[in-house]
Amino acid sequence: MTKALAILFLILSIHHVEGQYYVRTKKNLGVIGMYNFGTSNSSLTSNALEPSFQVGLCRQIGKYAVPELGIKVSQNALQNNSTQIEGLFADVHFRKNLLKLNQRKKGAKCKAEMLECFITPEYHYLFNAARIQDKNQVALRYGLGLYHLESGGSKKSRAWLTKVEVYHRNNLVQLQNSLNLSPAPLNNEFGIALRIQHFKTYDFLK
Repeated sequence: MTKALAILFLILSIHHVEGQYYVRTKKNLGVIGMYNFGTSNSSLTSNALEPSFQVGLCRQIGKYAVPELGIKVSQNALQNNSTQIEGLFADVHFRKNLLKLNQRKKGAKCKAEMLECFITPEYHYLFNAARIQDKNQVALRYGLGLYHLESGGSKKSRAWLTKVEVYHRNNLVQLQNSLNLSPAPLNNEFGIALRIQHFKTYDFLK
């Protein structure tokens, strides 16, 4: 009798474990932080690297598009490296998976890291631009991203996505005055980003 109860308990336990398979819905929200470094636009500090930081919200639409909205904060080398809000940014991040790296099996799960490429047209509104026409800037951000993958339908692996990205930003609209004395107010920059995305999930087997 005891043996029969133990077998029954084991069967029910296996059914409970395997009876949960979570999948993502279209509802999601994430945060992104970007650290940029590029050559200063100021003629007084033209050889200095000028760091800046961006933070914003993002939401994935389908498999390939991620709109983003946030603020950009920079350090002013002419004012004792004081921190100031430089402006707002809005963009659409287009991504594409390239290949899996470091594929491995751990227990019943297959794990890997996914390498992706991306290109992101950006709009920047700069608060402190010297001229009104310099406040509106357009740039292009492009680079590579890396994130973790694993098989199975656990809630944790389906609900959260963390990515590390490296990129270059190229200013497409470099407005200068007729004497060519006014430098572009938006730097060409290199940077690194951390993106954390949360997806709403549900149990597919219920």
